[in-house]
Amino acid sequence: MSFKEIIERVNMTDFQNNLWTILASSASSVFSAAMFLVTVRTAGLAAGGILSFAVSITALLYVLVHFGVRPVQAVDVKQEYSLNSYLGLRLCTAFLAVMVILKFVLVGSFEADRVTVILSFFFIYLIDGIADVFMGDLQQNGKMRIAGRMRTCAFILSLITFSFVTFITSSLITALIVTDVIVLVVYLAFIWFHRKHFKRVRMRFDTSAVRALALNVLPLLILWLVVSYLTNAQKYFLGFLYSDEAVAVVAILMTPVIGLNLLSSSFFQGAEMTKTAQIYANGTINDLSKRVNHQLLVAAVLGAIFLLCSFTFGIPLLSWLFNADLSPYRREYAFLTLSGLSLVVIYISNMCILLLQLIKKLLAVMMIIAIIFTPAIWFLVSRHGMIGATFSHFVIQTAYSFASFIIYRTAANNIRKGLER
Repeated sequence: MSFKEIIERVNMTDFQNNLWTILASSASSVFSAAMFLVTVRTAGLAAGGILSFAVSITALLYVLVHFGVRPVQAVDVKQEYSLNSYLGLRLCTAFLAVMVILKFVLVGSFEADRVTVILSFFFIYLIDGIADVFMGDLQQNGKMRIAGRMRTCAFILSLITFSFVTFITSSLITALIVTDVIVLVVYLAFIWFHRKHFKRVRMRFDTSAVRALALNVLPLLILWLVVSYLTNAQKYFLGFLYSDEAVAVVAILMTPVIGLNLLSSSFFQGAEMTKTAQIYANGTINDLSKRVNHQLLVAAVLGAIFLLCSFTFGIPLLSWLFNADLSPYRREYAFLTLSGLSLVVIYISNMCILLLQLIKKLLAVMMIIAIIFTPAIWFLVSRHGMIGATFSHFVIQTAYSFASFIIYRTAANNIRKGLER
């Protein structure tokens, strides 16, 4: 088969959707890592620790803003809910998240600088969450490439702005505020573009439809909150029990894992997720299983490359980038790197669990894991510091991936046996 014939057989629309989704998440990954890198290099580990703590705190609010809606919107190929319903719910959750974060910083007795950093970073999540509804609409209609281009440009422009302001002023707060303005302008321009060229959203919402959608995604919201808590609990405890420098070191060691996380989520929860939903809607459980087996093969290749590059170049590269000697933390880095392998399996399994409507089963399992592991995490972090934090992170991620995959496989086998009868 000639190269031309191979190209002609490729679905270029799907290719562009996946490509721009991955590029957008890559830009997001670089943006987050670069913010932390620039902060550490210009203001020191303590400032980097403050930024990392703010990111961990606002991660829970990011989940609340999104309310678990995007995965539901991505697989809503029959469009049971209108764009107005999705937007109405997102505005309600955004308002609720604002109330929660204000209450948190008021009763938290934080320093003024730390409060400003937390609120500034939360603002980025807030604007991104509202714009995400319109990106989900493009994803539903096979135009994810447009949202990907916008998001890539937004993160690149924001990164340039943040880096420039930080180097000029050496102020994390000033850089974040200016970046907030850039993010606001770019996302407002995207929303205007969407309304002009695709769908004009009326600011009148069907309250019954919004309520029905909220009740539908509520178990998914609770699941994401539990998962977000378990993922960031180690940083919470390190921040309360130790110093900002300890939080910063763990954040530095997690940089490759964060990159893999964003790449995995962009691919398996982007255009690939909508495509898989369409295949299952028009086929059978066997078609879904074949698709998942293919995705697991891709995940295995991706994991092998990640593991090889991470263990070969990870510590030297991070030490050079952050101008810090990280060689004493090889064990912590190994635990975090191995935990990254679970991420790809988690995204594939969760996609299937959503399609098969098994969220409540996974939520029950994760609640049990949270109840059991919270005192264990506290004990490990308080007694063993960073090694305890990274080890507990590895155990939790492994347990999460194992539980989600078993739930999916068990349900798929039961459906298959029912069809055979």
